[in-house]
Amino acid sequence: MYDKRRHRCPHGRTVVAALVVVLASLVCLAGCSTRQGSAVIDDVVPPVTPSPEGSVLPGPLARPPAGSQLGKEPCLVGAPVAWRRAIAAGTLWHRQADGTTAGVAAPDGSAVLQQSDHGNVAEIALVGREHRLVHKVGDLPQPGTGQLTYNVVTRDYVAFFYALKQEDRDRNLWFLYLFDRKTNVLRRLISNPHDSNGVPLPGGDVAPILSGSSLYWVQPTAADSPLGTDELIQYDLATGRMRTMYRGRLGAVALVGAAVWFSRAVAASNPMDDNPPMTMAGFDERSGRPVAVPAGITAAEDHAVSMYYHSGTLSWSTRMGELRAWRVQWGSSITLLPGTGAVTTRLGLSDQLVPRVYRDFVVISAGGTYVLDLRTNSLARLGKSSTAGDLTGSILALRDYGSHDPVTGAGIGPSGVAVVDLAHLPRLPRCPH
Repeated sequence: MYDKRRHRCPHGRTVVAALVVVLASLVCLAGCSTRQGSAVIDDVVPPVTPSPEGSVLPGPLARPPAGSQLGKEPCLVGAPVAWRRAIAAGTLWHRQADGTTAGVAAPDGSAVLQQSDHGNVAEIALVGREHRLVHKVGDLPQPGTGQLTYNVVTRDYVAFFYALKQEDRDRNLWFLYLFDRKTNVLRRLISNPHDSNGVPLPGGDVAPILSGSSLYWVQPTAADSPLGTDELIQYDLATGRMRTMYRGRLGAVALVGAAVWFSRAVAASNPMDDNPPMTMAGFDERSGRPVAVPAGITAAEDHAVSMYYHSGTLSWSTRMGELRAWRVQWGSSITLLPGTGAVTTRLGLSDQLVPRVYRDFVVISAGGTYVLDLRTNSLARLGKSSTAGDLTGSILALRDYGSHDPVTGAGIGPSGVAVVDLAHLPRLPRCPH
């Protein structure tokens, strides 16, 4: 699965005061009329109207245990027997040489989202044990190298990007799809905008975010802006209406309770600066009104590449490979894993650290799937081969590619997929003294 995040360079670690975001004008994004005889619909989106204000307060947070070693170098431990048994019991298929691309898991752990190529058609479906079809999403054209990339699955919806990785003028072309699992309708919501010459703009094609009411994504825009050329878009799942929540230079985005937090370039920054100063901002999901982001979160100053929130923990990665986190009880951001250097070499980490959080577990894909237990400050690798993982709530999907193509980085050779419910697993062993 294609999994490269946009990079931002690291900055200082001063505490960021809570700032509010300047919301852009509401935008209507138009498409084509409904196709006859097809389940794929190009939406015509009506103008948006203001919605009532909602609450954005996070839920109660658990205090870190006494004697926590967080902030120090974690130790590498073996996965406990209960973890290994859970992976074995949750294996959907193993060592099967197929040309498919697997994505995230369904919330009940019964299947993973998968692309299977058949001639010039790519079938997207939720697939269970031994490739049993659980829920077909749809068939998409597969001209050359069309590929399922970032994706998210909830009980009611599936959202995913489908990218055309070609060497011609369409090399940046992607499409965003939304599938309603209740009505079995697949909609193509949008493709990336084009410039005045009809060439797709680079950017976008980053992980979509699904809440209970909305779908969010970041896309490039050709519109003139003194702050940059990104747009954070909200799609209302009930009404089908879109609005631009922010336009400007954007960094990482995370859903936090009933709010969306993101990092953005400060107003006085130079649009041509590759390393602009960044700050945190947020808005309420329902009303779109600005909300304060707590002081002490340095994700913006760190130029976070990716960011994720769950159960009171916000975690993010930096371009230099650092993994950092914030909890309100800590009063500040701390480093969970340092960047490139002797420590990451000792721990066997490589590539970008892409964090996902469930309670006290932080899952990262770093040349393999690792889990860091915030209660013990210990780190364990899941799986023996090159693996990638992603979370749907508490359900972790592990994709074992066996090996990777040295040129393209794509998974090759016999592959396997397992799903594991972190809610039922014990903490990792403490570090030996």
